[in-house]
Parts: sequence; structure tokens; C-alpha cells
Amino acid sequence: MKIEKELLLPGEDTSATFNIKSEMSAGDLAFWGLGVTDEMCRKYSISSLVDYSAVHGDFRCRYFSTKDYPIFLFMEEGKVYMPFAERDYRFRFYGRVRDNYLFGFEQLKRDYEEMIRKGEKRVLTPVFCDSLKDVFLLVRAGLYPLYKRSETQKLTEEQKDIISKCARNTLELFESKNV
Repeated sequence: MKIEKELLLPGEDTSATFNIKSEMSAGDLAFWGLGVTDEMCRKYSISSLVDYSAVHGDFRCRYFSTKDYPIFLFMEEGKVYMPFAERDYRFRFYGRVRDNYLFGFEQLKRDYEEMIRKGEKRVLTPVFCDSLKDVFLLVRAGLYPLYKRSETQKLTEEQKDIISKCARNTLELFESKNV
């Protein structure tokens, strides 16, 4: 990753800015896994960034994505994901951090409401996962990934209600660290 730093001038705008690619590159899609398409990424509001800038202390820092160092933006929550950064710097939030945000819930809810509108009778299968890398593996299998921001996060009543209405069962996919 390439970083440029400039001294912040008095009165300068301090909001983060994002330069979003019009389409994900083949390398960006390959990061997410075999068979992942730009359409899948759009459905889950994941974009690839050319670069983004943010203020840190007295500096405006501009972070550039490279072939070997992709940077992604989760647009629903204003979260930047730099998968190859040091652990403490992989995620940065630049939007409004919503309590009890559940990644994938809006897609599950939208598809459930569409199914009801069409009068279809099928079961949607939500899967709680603890790794973002698992998201598209689950999508390709026709499942609905749900990813909590933290292990202690509680579901809202709306989330519980929609999940219980559209699923007979929910699954939980754990990342094994002992393999």
C-alpha cells in the first residue's frame, strides 16, 4: 500500500473521501474467492477503492490500493477494510457507527420481503459467520451470511423477528484456529 501524508491546513475539511472503482478488478474479486462477481459485491454494498483519504492527527493521509494490497469499502456502514494491514488497522470506520449493525441483514430482509410479495414459499437460510472471507462462499451456496461486528453484539427485535420468519434454522460457521 502506498500512503501520502500532507499537513492539515487550518479550516480544511476533515471528512474522509473515497475514490471508488467503477468495477472490481479481477484481482479484487479473486481476493474474495473463486466465482465471486461484481454483482455479488454490489448486492452486499462492497466496493473496491482506488484510494481514500482521512485525517489522522495533524495530517491528511491518502491510502492507495495496489494490486497486492486491495482496499474495500463497506458502504452501508462506512467501513474501510484493508485485509493485509496489521490486525489493529484492518478496519476503519468513517461513517456513523450504528449499534447492532448486522452485515447481510438488509439483503436477507429485502429478499424475504420480495419472496412474500411474490407469494413464494421457500426457506431462506441465514448463516452467522465470524470471517468476512466466508461471506461469498456462503452467497455462492445460496445462503445468507450474517456477520456481527463483535461477539457480544445482541440482535435487535427487528432482526430476531425477520430471521425467525424467513428461516426454519439458522446456522453458525466458526473459524477454526486449531487446524
